[in-house]
Amino acid sequence: MSSKLAKNKTITKTNTIKKSYNNNVISETFDSIMTGAVGIAIFALIVIFPLYTHDMYFDILSARYLFFKVLVVVLFIFTLAANIIHICIETDEKTTNKDGGFLSRIITGMRI
Repeated sequence: MSSKLAKNKTITKTNTIKKSYNNNVISETFDSIMTGAVGIAIFALIVIFPLYTHDMYFDILSARYLFFKVLVVVLFIFTLAANIIHICIETDEKTTNKDGGFLSRIITGMRI
């Protein structure tokens, strides 16, 4: 009888460890993606933005404004899409009782 209880406790601990491992991997992946996107945007603002010209400096104000506007819009769309995907993965994990949902298994490389 006690061996059955010990097995059940180990199975429960193993499932809890797997779920927390999946959450940690997904959170770390999401954090690295967001850090990379912001890093690329900062790099573009520091390095490319001062060098960006159009039509030999005749319309430098409108050209740089357009560059900045496009950069911010692209970063916003990317961030919005990444957050929606992250929310979908977390919701998918919470609704499934197995070792994570379908989306989390794809991201972590587990078999579908």
